[in-house]
Amino acid sequence: MNALKLAGHKETEKEIADFLLIDIDVLSRGVLIKKFHSQGKQTFLYPHTGRPILQWDGWYPPSEMVTAVFTMAQGGIDIPTRYGYNSAPIHAVGWSYTDVLEFQPCEEPKKVLFAPIHVNGNGFMTHRERSTNSKVFHKLLNTEGIDLTVRHIHPLEWNGLWVESGVDYVQGQPDQNTEDIHRADVVVSHQNMAYMAVAMGKPTLMMAEHLTPISGNTNKNVREVKSWDLYKDDLMFPLDILSGDTREMLKRACKDDHEIRSWRERFIGESFQHDKFVELVENYVRA
Repeated sequence: MNALKLAGHKETEKEIADFLLIDIDVLSRGVLIKKFHSQGKQTFLYPHTGRPILQWDGWYPPSEMVTAVFTMAQGGIDIPTRYGYNSAPIHAVGWSYTDVLEFQPCEEPKKVLFAPIHVNGNGFMTHRERSTNSKVFHKLLNTEGIDLTVRHIHPLEWNGLWVESGVDYVQGQPDQNTEDIHRADVVVSHQNMAYMAVAMGKPTLMMAEHLTPISGNTNKNVREVKSWDLYKDDLMFPLDILSGDTREMLKRACKDDHEIRSWRERFIGESFQHDKFVELVENYVRA
């Protein structure tokens, strides 16, 4: 929105707008897209999260009323294309969630930030996700010589976690706040918070990257993506805390970025390209 406003466009939340910029094309957002489409107006999707869009791989059918999709980097084009998405063009316009910074190595990681998988807005979390959070928390608690901070969304118990002496707890919000990342030597997280840490150059370990991605806000509607085998080897982050000794994995993540450099180029890429994004939108609207 800032890029468009700097180029002379005006923001409005009313349906008198000339085009719609929205993050996903399903559920209530799909209704809004349909309204704009019925008026002959165009819709553009901006990134809902740092991870490439997986929702069209068996979770929800893509809207045929979207004009174009914007993503962070080439990986955000490759993954949907690999599982068969072809409803609208996808354009990589750079990483827009944080600054893109050089890797910051650390010889002896001490300050560890653990940002677990967060629950849905209604408080639901699958048994698998709670189990993953608990396993990682146990591993970190049993690692000597670290100062552990847990940044959680909603109550701890909803996330499969609990209070332990000597651990700092931060009640976070889903607001892209990066202060806790800045303070850490190494970040242990999943999806968006982990992607942000990688973009900011922080040594990062992800968690349970090998498991098939799931979605759902009740036990009745939990589902897996359909085509995981087609793109998992590309999408999985190379360093996973569950894949080895915790202390060794922390040191490995902090030593240098040679193991993650290629992944970062594909899924983080360059900083947000304001002019490219605006030009693409304006060309579509004028067409």
